[in-house]
Amino acid sequence: MPLDLHESVRLMGGFRWLELQLFELLGGLATSVPEPAAKTMLGTHCHHHAWHAELWAERLPALRGVDLETVTSPANDGLAAAFVALREPTSTLDRLTGIYRVVLPRLVVTYASLLSLIDERTDGPTVRALTLILRDDHDQWHAGEREIQRLIRTDDDIARMAAHQANVESILVASGGFAAAAGHTPV
Repeated sequence: MPLDLHESVRLMGGFRWLELQLFELLGGLATSVPEPAAKTMLGTHCHHHAWHAELWAERLPALRGVDLETVTSPANDGLAAAFVALREPTSTLDRLTGIYRVVLPRLVVTYASLLSLIDERTDGPTVRALTLILRDDHDQWHAGEREIQRLIRTDDDIARMAAHQANVESILVASGGFAAAAGHTPV
């Protein structure tokens, strides 16, 4: 079913919040990781997410009495907890695991699911924005996975990564996913 105006605002505001969180998280990591390749990748990706947040802001329907900052909020309480968990690890490998093995794959699926529900004839600009965002996210996901594979060295690395991945995944599953507050299928 198509979303009503208020549902659209909540959903797009939630996506804007998510993209801003990714911008801040990746930008912060870019300044703190020691590996030059990871530093460069994170720096590039953080700016993509800032632009994605701008795209969501531009797509928000204008409603009287509703401002951009008010609707820029997490879709649910679990998402804020997930971003706390993403900031906890100290190793570059663990940090990248939470982002590139949990958040980005889930985000790609969420955005692709949303894209399949939108009629280009009635909302072509949103289709275009989502298509651009998805292209960036696919490319980031693959670049992040390449960097993860480059950094894995030991069985301890694998065990630590798996524990962090499971922790972040558990938080997101319990929260209902990125679009749950708008009444969508959790993804």
